[in-house]
Amino acid sequence: MLEGRALSGDDLSYFVNQRLFPYLQKFKAHATGPNTIEYKIGEIFGELKNKITSGYNLREIIDHVDELRFRSQTEKHQLSALYEEKIKRMGTPAETVGAVFLPRHPAVDIKPI
Repeated sequence: MLEGRALSGDDLSYFVNQRLFPYLQKFKAHATGPNTIEYKIGEIFGELKNKITSGYNLREIIDHVDELRFRSQTEKHQLSALYEEKIKRMGTPAETVGAVFLPRHPAVDIKPI
């Protein structure tokens, strides 16, 4: 946040691309082994690239996600089911996307940097 307001536009894009993703990529270097959550986070963010080029679109997405509720197991399961269905529909009928198994419990407690 800048001066009590949420980042958006170029400020948000810069933060995500130049600060957040590089920060998360460094987790791998500080991990004690390949089976740790730190290693996995670093490995994932080492391969990811933010494809949302507009910081204004990214802010809108973040605001929508922020409105989602994750208070009960039922809500978490419903969101996981929607996500799995979305992944299944990403392939064409001739392609096999493969089975996707998503955890039903949050794996990481994300804390602000």
